[in-house]
Amino acid sequence: MDGYEAAYNILVTAIQASNSNFMKQNTEAGFLQATLLYRAAAELELKQIVRIQQKNNAHCDINNKNQPLNNQQQQQLDDDDTVHRNRLQWLLVHIGCGRKFTPYTPDKNDVILTLGEAAHQAFVDWIYEDVEKISCGNVFKMAPFVRHSIADVVFFHAWLTRFSSGTHEAVQSVQAIRNRIQAEGTDLHVDRFDQLSLTKSFLVESLDKICLDLLSLHSLANVVHKAQLTQFYHYCIKRHSSSKYFQKKLPLIQDNTSIVSPIWQEILASIQNPRKTNLALIEEACRISITKFLAVFNDETSSQDISPTGCGFLYKLSNLLERCVSQPGLRNSPLIWRLLLWCASIQMTTSSSRHRTDASEEQSREDLKVLLYRAIQDVPWCKALYLDTALYLAKIDQLTRTTTRILGKNAESSSDGENDQNDEERTQIIPGTLDHISELMVEKEIRIRVPLQELDVLLEPV
Repeated sequence: MDGYEAAYNILVTAIQASNSNFMKQNTEAGFLQATLLYRAAAELELKQIVRIQQKNNAHCDINNKNQPLNNQQQQQLDDDDTVHRNRLQWLLVHIGCGRKFTPYTPDKNDVILTLGEAAHQAFVDWIYEDVEKISCGNVFKMAPFVRHSIADVVFFHAWLTRFSSGTHEAVQSVQAIRNRIQAEGTDLHVDRFDQLSLTKSFLVESLDKICLDLLSLHSLANVVHKAQLTQFYHYCIKRHSSSKYFQKKLPLIQDNTSIVSPIWQEILASIQNPRKTNLALIEEACRISITKFLAVFNDETSSQDISPTGCGFLYKLSNLLERCVSQPGLRNSPLIWRLLLWCASIQMTTSSSRHRTDASEEQSREDLKVLLYRAIQDVPWCKALYLDTALYLAKIDQLTRTTTRILGKNAESSSDGENDQNDEERTQIIPGTLDHISELMVEKEIRIRVPLQELDVLLEPV
């Protein structure tokens, strides 16, 4: 809270010093400059509201596990975000009405109700007047820090509607504006040299971001509404597949082991269709599965077993990686093959520790070798694959050197009656996995600092 209070005081002082009515600005640059402080102040209050809501949800989870809460935890659980909601509404009504800003105090709640309708109408009038003639702005000069006056005003209007009327009304108002901009001729494929098309595409994406944030906050307050958030995110990830913002929001939506959800099916579809392949989204999905699995695996009381939840995340990751290596455009990635080897080693390590038999260990060894053979067909130059395989074999006690086993004396005589070889002993060479991996590296022309034969010589006693 110390950080919030310091930031709040700085922003309030700066807004009071400027007190510019951006609704009366005549240029796009002047408008954006005037809204910068207001946007920062509004986002500060929203972040604080989200932080309090997440804290309350965490305390509810503790209570659901039948763990008693002490007085301090109960007091934190009872904390609400009323003061931040009021500060945000106070700021928004001042923006809409064009009044000189003064800091919020609890005795001004009635003023918020009085000015709310006038601010709402002022926002609506300004938005629909500006949508009729969208200003292009300096799209090429401002990238990647692009801002637009319509996006800022819709942001203010949406959150004012959210706290005065509700999330449903706020989302509907934003979508109505977005649909109106789309009706102006915004297509999925935008000409990258047409500033007007780029501006409209940017506005459509910005308004979808506002809707997603509205639904995200709504789902924090009530998990029942997460289905609506998932449905809208599915639309966003299809409509704005290259947006890093929506890609980074994947953990907010896809945080379970389900493989039949529409979001997960969209990720798998992007792998199968080369035209829709979204490497950033695939990378984010892998990161989520690894993070969730490690969190569950590290929380296990026994490190030798994997819970059903952990198995679910591991299966999702393996399934995703297997689909990746089946596609020509992705199978040459060393990272994908290394992750696939890691998944196989985790499954073999835990299974061999529970049911340790010679047959199971040999099967695990052969499975790792087969996976290595598959990998070096596509990325034979990756030295890390061979080293990873050796490491995983060592974990299941299957990293061995070539040895010779004596079978016994040869009692068979030669056809001419000579018995001089009766005293010779028959031997069997048992190939070692370490020698086999070393031979594969030599075959693929991968540099080995110390060959095994030289190592044997160096280790001989003087």
